[in-house]
Amino acid sequence: LEGEGIWTGAAFDVQPRTLDFGRHLVGTDRSRKSVQLINRQGTSLSNIRIGLAEESTGFSLGKQDCTGRSLAPGESCKVEVAFGAPEDGEFRSLLQISQGRTGTLGIDIQGQGVAPRWVLDAESLDFGDLRVGGDIGKALASTLGNDGSAGARITRVEVAGADAGAFKVGGQGCGGKSVQPGSSCGVSLTFQPEREGEHQAELLFHVEAGSSPQKVALVARAVAPRLGLDQEMVDFDRVRRTTMGQVDLTVANRGTAPLQLGPFSIAGDGAGSFK
Repeated sequence: LEGEGIWTGAAFDVQPRTLDFGRHLVGTDRSRKSVQLINRQGTSLSNIRIGLAEESTGFSLGKQDCTGRSLAPGESCKVEVAFGAPEDGEFRSLLQISQGRTGTLGIDIQGQGVAPRWVLDAESLDFGDLRVGGDIGKALASTLGNDGSAGARITRVEVAGADAGAFKVGGQGCGGKSVQPGSSCGVSLTFQPEREGEHQAELLFHVEAGSSPQKVALVARAVAPRLGLDQEMVDFDRVRRTTMGQVDLTVANRGTAPLQLGPFSIAGDGAGSFK
């Protein structure tokens, strides 16, 4: 008994027959998979061409040693395909392998883009008025939620801007925490000014997956009283003995916060002559 085995399929045996990249987080490094081409014919195959179909959003060719090469019977080469999802959704394409004599073979490739969708509970926080040098103001909270299709990590939380030093993030915040779809993470902030006037800064949630920071505007006003006198020196001029001279001195608050006046006193060598 004798026989001969004959390859009856396509000129190329392709392993695997399809490429499925699965879920890929938008904005992260591309995933890579390889396809191996094996010449199953009894003769050499030359002038091999590798390409992607026209509609190949998200897919690209990587390293490969097949294009322009001649494969002897049983010889193989590899093609690398990369996938990076530009947005949420399903992506499909074809890896096209052609050779002049055998035609074109198409390999299905697919992948799914997933991404977090960040939602802030408020775009700004207003701490109101707080007295300079007084107690720390009431803490306000800012929450960042994820309504997307994938979880992602908040890499760090910081306050930036010219007046950043007056705002403090309490505790450990959300830095380093992973926020899954349907969940959120919150931080508390306090305001303690060292100078009078309006203060502005930004609370920044830095997140992975290539997204820009999520920003919350911080606004507060620092107030302080300022004692003002309408005269720097009181001059009674000449006052006759046993009589009394009188001069009016006006005290004003020229600041932005209430001024609490204490008892008045007169000091100096001649303090006893003034009432």
